[in-house]
Amino acid sequence: MTPETKIAALLLLGLAGLEAAMRPGETRLSKDLAHVRSLETLAARFPGPEEDGPETGGGVLVLGNSLARCAIDEGLLREGLGLADGEALAFLVPDATGVAEWAWGYRRHLLHRGARPRMVLLMTGRTHLLDPAKPDVERLGAFYVGGGGDRSRFLREELGGFEQRASFVLAGASRLYANRGRLRPLLFYNTMPGYAAAVDRINIAAGGGYAPRTGETAAPGGGTRQLERLVDSVGESGADLFVVGVPLPQPWSLPDEVSSLLAGRGVPVIALGAGDTLPPDRFPDGYHLDPEGAAETTRRLVEALRAVERGSAAH
Repeated sequence: MTPETKIAALLLLGLAGLEAAMRPGETRLSKDLAHVRSLETLAARFPGPEEDGPETGGGVLVLGNSLARCAIDEGLLREGLGLADGEALAFLVPDATGVAEWAWGYRRHLLHRGARPRMVLLMTGRTHLLDPAKPDVERLGAFYVGGGGDRSRFLREELGGFEQRASFVLAGASRLYANRGRLRPLLFYNTMPGYAAAVDRINIAAGGGYAPRTGETAAPGGGTRQLERLVDSVGESGADLFVVGVPLPQPWSLPDEVSSLLAGRGVPVIALGAGDTLPPDRFPDGYHLDPEGAAETTRRLVEALRAVERGSAAH
């Protein structure tokens, strides 16, 4: 064996060891990653086709990101919806995600596993339902695209070049590669005193106004292809879909192309963010709701859902 071959073999062994160590320990990197890993067991909380008739299901799924997580009081929602004992109220709400992750994640973690929720509450901010300008290929490859031939479909229809395709495949195969963006800051935060403050100063100097991420997903690129995919997938699973606009510090409305698609597909929209907003102190970080704001939002949501049901019954 040549020295070069020995070095390559040692590198491969080292990477394999790191990969093996990463998989059981990755949930300790962040609470969000622990939530993402928990999605692998999400389908088990809902009945499958063999447990119900062809037109029925059970349980409620809240779909969104940190906006949704912070806007819901779980106890009030369960009580307001009258969920029976044992009926699931589950959440698919990873941080900094948008319609691409929701559309493919719903297919991977629910549709292809035969889960049949009776209701899906898709909770969104102003731009989260528009196709992203630059999808997070590694996040999608590692955690959201899979099952039912979706990986090959994604490679064929969604990715435009070798670099993107390679990143998607590597992220699906290697947790070490997929999580490298989480590992770098953790390493520096834990080993270099003052790292966070120094990074902020550098970013301000370089960019003239850096602001930390507050839960928004990637900049929207326009278009509703991923939203169409999500609406189709929810319908295929037999669930009733409701789109819920989450309250923000300023009133807002959905983009016209999103509203048109939802109206054309008969998806009810509950625009909690369009009317009177909540007081500023209900948004402690200027973006997410506090527990009191979540309780008020949940009460408004339940009343709106009841109004939709009354309207449906009247027709």
